[in-house]
Amino acid sequence: MDWSVARRQSRIAILVSISKFAKGLVRQFWILIPLVLFGGDGARTETAFFLIFIFFGGFSLVLSIIGYFRFYYSIEDEDFVIRKGVLRKTEIILPIERIQSVNFQQGPIQQFFKVVGIEIDSAGASGKEFEISALKKEDAEELKTYLLSRRNALTKNIETTEGQEELVYEEEKELLFKHSAWDLFKIGVSQNHLQTAGILLVFFFGMYENISNLFFDDIFDFIEKVMGIDVENAFITILISIPLFLIVSFVITLFRTVINEFRLRFWKTESGFQLQGGLINRKETLALLRKIQMISMSANPIQRKMGLQAVRLRQAASAEVSARKSIRVAGVYEDQLDSILRHKYAALLDHEKDVAKPDRRMVFRRFLFFGVLPAIAAAAIAYFSDGSKGYYAVPALLPLVYWFQRAYYNRYEYSLSTDLLEINRGVVTHRKYILELFKIQCVQITQSPYQRRKSLANLDIFTASGNLTIPFLKMETAQRLHDLILYRVERSARKWM
Repeated sequence: MDWSVARRQSRIAILVSISKFAKGLVRQFWILIPLVLFGGDGARTETAFFLIFIFFGGFSLVLSIIGYFRFYYSIEDEDFVIRKGVLRKTEIILPIERIQSVNFQQGPIQQFFKVVGIEIDSAGASGKEFEISALKKEDAEELKTYLLSRRNALTKNIETTEGQEELVYEEEKELLFKHSAWDLFKIGVSQNHLQTAGILLVFFFGMYENISNLFFDDIFDFIEKVMGIDVENAFITILISIPLFLIVSFVITLFRTVINEFRLRFWKTESGFQLQGGLINRKETLALLRKIQMISMSANPIQRKMGLQAVRLRQAASAEVSARKSIRVAGVYEDQLDSILRHKYAALLDHEKDVAKPDRRMVFRRFLFFGVLPAIAAAAIAYFSDGSKGYYAVPALLPLVYWFQRAYYNRYEYSLSTDLLEINRGVVTHRKYILELFKIQCVQITQSPYQRRKSLANLDIFTASGNLTIPFLKMETAQRLHDLILYRVERSARKWM
C-alpha cells in the first residue's frame, strides 16, 4: 500500500467522534440527568432537555462530519504526518525513528463495526496528538507493521548505545498468563470495596435532598401508607448501612473488574511486555523495558490471602497521561509477578541489599498530626457547642491512631543495592516500589522546621513516571543516600528511556 498518499479514516470515525462528545457531555452534566428526568416541572422540563440534547447532538454531528473530511494521514519523507482541524487547521509531523510503540484500542462502536483506533506513542509525546479513531483492522495492522519496520530500519542507521532493544511488535511473544473466569471472580472479590462504598455514600448523601424532593412526596408516601412504616427514616438508615453498601460496592467492583480485564492476555518478548484485554473498551498496549521507569505492587488483606497482587508498570510520561502510558493488572499471582520482575530486572534482584528504616520519631510526629491535634479540636468543639457531644468520641480513637502509626512505621522500610531502590510501606494495603537508580532524574533533601531542629530530613526522588519520598531520615543518612544516588546516575552510561 502506498502510504505517501493522503488517506482518510473509516467513516465509522464520525460515530466514534460523536460518542466521545456524548461521553464527555454526560461526564460533565451527569448530576443533572436525574433532576431533569424526575423533576416536577413536567413537560416543560422534558421539552427543554430535549431541545438542548438536539442542539448539542446536531452540533456534534456537524463537527464530526466536517472533521472527518478534514482529517488526513500520510507518510512523507520518513515522517508520519496528520493534518486535521475544523476551525483551525493543524499539521502534526512525527519522525518515524522517534516512534516508540503503536497501540490498538476498540470501544463498543469500533468493536461492532470491526474497526480499531490507533494510538502512536513517541518519546516525549503526550499520547494524545498521534491518534487515528477508526481504521479497518487489516489496514491498521499493515500501517503498524510498516511504521515499526521503517522505525527499526532507520534506527539502525543512527548512532545508538550497544544493545538497544528492538520493538516488541516484531518479536516472538511468550504468554505469561491470562485471566480465566474464576481468576476474574477472585480478582473482583479482592478489590477495595470500601473505597467504592465510600464513594457511593458521599454520592447519595450529596444527592439526598434532591432524592427526597424527587421521590418522597409520591412514591415513598404511598409505601408508608401501605406498609405502615416511616420510609424516609428507613431510607436514611439503609443509606448508612454498612452491609448494604458493601453488597452494592461488591457488585460494582466486580462488574468493573470484568469490564476492564475481560479476556486479558499478558505476553513478554525479548524487549518488553504486551497486554490485551477489556470488554467494552478493548486495548492492546505495549511497554518496552527501556521505557518502564518503575514497577509498583499493592496487596490488600484479601489479596494477600488469595496470593494476589495488583501490579503497575509505570512508563515515562507527563503527569497528564501517566495512566495512559502505564500498564496495570488488577491481580497477578506470585509466580506471575516473579516472571515480570525477573524479565525486567533479571539478576539485579539477587544483589545484596542494605535494608534500613526511617527514624522512629516519625511515629510520634504522625501521631501528633493525625491523632492528638484532631482530638484536641474535636474536644474543643464538643465543649463549646451545644448538641455536639459526639465529638468526644474522637479522643477515644487515639489508641487506634497510635497503633496505626506504629504499624505504618514497622512496615516502612527501604533497601538499596548497587542498581535498585526498593520501598515497602502501607498498613492495610501493602505497597512496594522498585526502580533502577540510573533512571532517577532528580533527588533532593527537604526539611520542615521540626526536622531541622532534630537533624532529620526527607529524601524526595523524582522519575519520569512519578515521585517517591523516604521520610524522616537522619540528616547524615539522607545526605549519604543523596550523594550515592547521584553518583550511580552520573556514572551510568545507559539511557533512561
